[in-house]
Amino acid sequence: MSRYAGHNVVIVARNFNPTIFSQLWLVRHGIFSEKEVEENFVLTPIAVNLNTSEFAFLAVPDRIQLSFPNDQVDFKSLINRTLVNIVNKLPHTPYQAIGFNFSWILQPKDAEDFEKISRQIFVSSGNPISKHFISKGSRFGAYMSTDVPMGRLRLEIKPTMGPSSAGSQECLHLAYNFNSDLKDEQKDLQIMDFFKQWDIAHSMALEITEEMGKGWSS
Repeated sequence: MSRYAGHNVVIVARNFNPTIFSQLWLVRHGIFSEKEVEENFVLTPIAVNLNTSEFAFLAVPDRIQLSFPNDQVDFKSLINRTLVNIVNKLPHTPYQAIGFNFSWILQPKDAEDFEKISRQIFVSSGNPISKHFISKGSRFGAYMSTDVPMGRLRLEIKPTMGPSSAGSQECLHLAYNFNSDLKDEQKDLQIMDFFKQWDIAHSMALEITEEMGKGWSS
């Protein structure tokens, strides 16, 4: 069983001016409500930041980012209200790339099994350097990437410490990045097409996570 560790959407831009996102502009275009911008809203010459219980919005000169602190939200609805709305209102912004980032934690049922499990997953008998990592204190991870319909999938898996009933426990952190570089023409339409594939990307990443944790994670 996997534990949610955060998702976000990032639009990479070049020389973007965050100050366009004034409270008045954001409310006028239905991106945020008046109540949302009245609380936890920060506007400076180089950054705009807004935090709510459902999302965290950040705009700086090189990117626009929407993060989700918990998974008890309607991801697509929030993306449509904020990022889709922004791209529709600012189609000529010099956008460069777009990405989805998904993150989960896998924690072993028995903490004593962590080293054995991670060794079985990541270190094959034919690995030429495995002889250098034979102590019980050895830890393992992986980097993988492949082409997918929406662009490129990159997965990084690293050992980390996570909370447990006993305080803290070793676990695996899986971080997925689905990324697409934008072509020169009709970048706004490319972004819209990418947004439509949120469910596909999310399901793909979750399936991989559940397959990896099957049988040993709690």
